[in-house]
Amino acid sequence: MKKKFLSCLLVLIMVISLVPQGLFTIGVHAATNGDFTYTVSDNKATITDFNQSYSGALTIPSTLDGYPVTAIGSNAFSYCRGLTSVTIPDSVSSIGSQAFYYCTALTSVTIPDSVTSIGSYAFYNCTALTSVTIPDSVISIGSVAFVSCSALTAITVDENNANYSSLDGVLFNKNKTTLIQYPAGKTDTTYVIPDSVTSIGGYAFAHCSGLTSVTIPDSVTSIGYDAFYNCTALTSVTIPDSVISIGSEAFGRCSALTAITVDENNANYSSLDGVLFNKDKTTLIQYPAGKTDTTYVIPDSVTSIGSYAFYCCSGLTSVTIPDSVTSISYYAFEHCSGLTSVTIPDSVTSIGSSAFAYCSGLTSVTIGGRAAYGMTYEEYMSMSAQEQQTYFESFDSFEDYQAWFNAAKAEYDANQNSIRVEGDGNFNIGDYLARDYTGSGITIDYRAFYGCSGLTSITIPDSVISIGSGAFGSCSALTAITVDENNANYSSLDGVLFNKDKTTLIQYPAGKTDTSYVIPSSVTSIGSYAFE
Repeated sequence: MKKKFLSCLLVLIMVISLVPQGLFTIGVHAATNGDFTYTVSDNKATITDFNQSYSGALTIPSTLDGYPVTAIGSNAFSYCRGLTSVTIPDSVSSIGSQAFYYCTALTSVTIPDSVTSIGSYAFYNCTALTSVTIPDSVISIGSVAFVSCSALTAITVDENNANYSSLDGVLFNKNKTTLIQYPAGKTDTTYVIPDSVTSIGGYAFAHCSGLTSVTIPDSVTSIGYDAFYNCTALTSVTIPDSVISIGSEAFGRCSALTAITVDENNANYSSLDGVLFNKDKTTLIQYPAGKTDTTYVIPDSVTSIGSYAFYCCSGLTSVTIPDSVTSISYYAFEHCSGLTSVTIPDSVTSIGSSAFAYCSGLTSVTIGGRAAYGMTYEEYMSMSAQEQQTYFESFDSFEDYQAWFNAAKAEYDANQNSIRVEGDGNFNIGDYLARDYTGSGITIDYRAFYGCSGLTSITIPDSVISIGSGAFGSCSALTAITVDENNANYSSLDGVLFNKDKTTLIQYPAGKTDTSYVIPSSVTSIGSYAFE
């Protein structure tokens, strides 16, 4: 019996030794083979990692340890800066997102007919890649797959491909209604978009630094997000009346762009002095980064400053925000390095994430400030009740009126608690002031003033109800954050920002010169970015 057991065991060991590595492993497992790391599922290999120090040309094997290589996984070859060329075997059906991300020495890639999908950012920032051919098998190309390839002069699609096409090296969908990618390395300085195009895709012209002019035809109805981002030579652009949708930052960081002009018949957008707005000018969408003006007064019609609206407008030293504005969206003024001061009126209830991040020249920020209406309290008091009512009605809202009244009254007599105007009885200010007008308050979002290295101090008014983490992080000159004592949500002690009851330490100013600090015993939580 013992000999029979040993014989069976020996046979089993021999059988196992002949089976490819990992066959008896249940589920997905990882393995290595030379410079490759891969996973196995259903007896098929997916490459998940590669030796980043590898240099030169590479032919990816069709099998690894007996398993067919069917996929190149996400980030598999990312940052392999020594790769000069890659040949993909015809066993591979998918190239994952960011598969060759930042392979900056990669000059050529051979994509076989077996590949059906190319993931988002697959070849992003492959700055040496000069051309690429899409086989007829590809049915899906992710967004930004070939963006920021500064040497790429042509993307060619096999004419038998049922989903994509190319014209003069530009990538389109099959029927050329969507322009997907204009190669960043094309040497043409001007480009006329074909009349068949109805949609300009996201990042379609991003980083095309050689283009000075792009003609958008009347057929186009939508311009995608970041469509012309960082087109540093683009000087002007005209939006036809057909366009009904423009994505965020479509013309962001175009440092030579001096004007965006919208056809007056466009039903959705408009322009004024080269600045892009929605039709009724309630939303400021894009201030061209190449405008040479150093100051700008936002029109009184504007209620919202859009995301990335002034992004990288480094030439601006001053922007006047009117009382009509209620929201400043995310990244609205990020990297406006020339901006020295900003007054945010108390009409603003929302300051978006990174709204003023990296405004390195910003030395003064006033939150809750308001432009004066030009009348003193004494002048107001000398008016008749009817004149006072007329003046009251000149304000956009009661809150606007109340803000002016309180400021003017405080300046005249800080100790006077109330006012009642006697007259014909038709208008009684005291009755209005007695009402409870509890506003929604100001929200300062995540990293709103992050990296404002010139900012030395900031005062949080009582109207602020929410401050996101890192709102004042990495402000290297900031020595104090002071909170109005009437604020119901926040407090400060020795220039440090806390929640109201000081159980959470929110922000220790990075510019404080103390070499040691004792956290108050009331604190139970230290917030994100608190000591960054």
